[in-house]
Amino acid sequence: MGAALKTDVLFERAFAAHCRGDLSAAARLYRDLLRIAPRHTGALKALGVLQFSTGDTKSGLQSLKRATEAAPNDAEAWSNYGNALRAVEHHVESAAACERAVELDPSDGTAHSNLAAAYRIMGRLGDSLQHASRGVELLPGLPEAHINLAAGLQNLGETNSALGVLLRAAELHPANLGLRQNLLFTSLYSDELTDEQITAMHAGV
Repeated sequence: MGAALKTDVLFERAFAAHCRGDLSAAARLYRDLLRIAPRHTGALKALGVLQFSTGDTKSGLQSLKRATEAAPNDAEAWSNYGNALRAVEHHVESAAACERAVELDPSDGTAHSNLAAAYRIMGRLGDSLQHASRGVELLPGLPEAHINLAAGLQNLGETNSALGVLLRAAELHPANLGLRQNLLFTSLYSDELTDEQITAMHAGV
């Protein structure tokens, strides 16, 4: 089996294990692949996300950074790295990575959403709203984009507008826990909902 074919097979196996939730097998296969092809961008990105999601933030950051070094023009690699940096509160570096992702692929809704989150934490609310809105426009199926847009509006005191965003998003993604939690929290600050409506919403009626 040629080296390229072997890496393709390993990546398919690793990704399949990842998708079915067998994370230990997926991590092992990603590492096996990277021993053969240390700059395999797909494996570095996927392993970094997996490591980060399982609490190994240091290794996850290292893998995601290696992905940007292996493929400096890969928007997804920069977006993933920026999102991870934000999670560990490296906000300036996070914004820079997300800016690079948007620069490389202005049509990447996830990158716009991640950049919106980074800007919001830095207090750049106008910029945050601009990119959150663009993220929703480009990728309405991404719950985080709606959450980031609503959070920016909430920070500006536009609670009812934020509530409207979350209500519409909840209709698209009724099973998403993050949206549900944000919706319930925001409802407490609305001056348009009655006490009965708020009570019913929190009771899941």
